[in-house]
Amino acid sequence: MKKWLLTILLICCLPFQTNAQTTFSDVQANSEMGQAVSNLVNRGIISGYKDGTYRPNQPITRAQAAKILAGVLKLDTTTAQATFTDVPVSYEHYRAIAEKKKKKILNGYPDGTFNPNQPITRAQAAKIVANAFELSSVFEALPFTDVNVHAESFRYINALY
Repeated sequence: MKKWLLTILLICCLPFQTNAQTTFSDVQANSEMGQAVSNLVNRGIISGYKDGTYRPNQPITRAQAAKILAGVLKLDTTTAQATFTDVPVSYEHYRAIAEKKKKKILNGYPDGTFNPNQPITRAQAAKIVANAFELSSVFEALPFTDVNVHAESFRYINALY
């Protein structure tokens, strides 16, 4: 579900292009999701898995979110550097993670870790999207019963709402 929601959000941020249809064994090519996924693949933002699947029901990791956002924002990640105790320079998404930290779009944890393989939470996703697009909150209250007005994530969720 999270991967589908992020895909929709990214599609909304980008003008649509039509290229050759890209298919995955677990996504119906002619469905709305299939077209959205194909669009992102054609833009070089996502690539799916080596086994030919997209895995639409698998949660997105923090590292995958960093990579996707780097693609959407067309950031140059070739020289980005950051120090996280659990993200070595050799890590597949190191540069995307480092560039997001440099631009203050995302950060790690107080203990110096990033937890790249941990699924991203909705609150974390709201924070990185709000930071990336410089969105600010406008409401004093939200209609969500699980978002406390005093929570750190309130302003980011508010900005997206």
